[in-house]
Amino acid sequence: MSLLLVLSLMTGCYTTKVYIAPPSTPTGRVENEWQQTFFWGLISAGSVNASKICGDAGVVYIKSEIGGLGLLANWVTAGIWAPVRVKVTCGTTSKGTEG
Repeated sequence: MSLLLVLSLMTGCYTTKVYIAPPSTPTGRVENEWQQTFFWGLISAGSVNASKICGDAGVVYIKSEIGGLGLLANWVTAGIWAPVRVKVTCGTTSKGTEG
């Protein structure tokens, strides 16, 4: 029981942001996708192709996070399954429309 308590206290929410363009860049479309990871995020079941999502509009930033239901799934499975939400924010096209 004490081992389970220690393991549950070692897990938590996290967020990682990667800016491709300056943060002040106008943004357009936003896509949210779930990425399936296993063993505390060490093994990924796939990838997210941000360039394909945004196309000509380009990628402004990518944010990945585990929290909420993903964190609950991580706790319930003791880290075996850790779903991560990936948010891709696109820029606007040169005509000022969304990507």
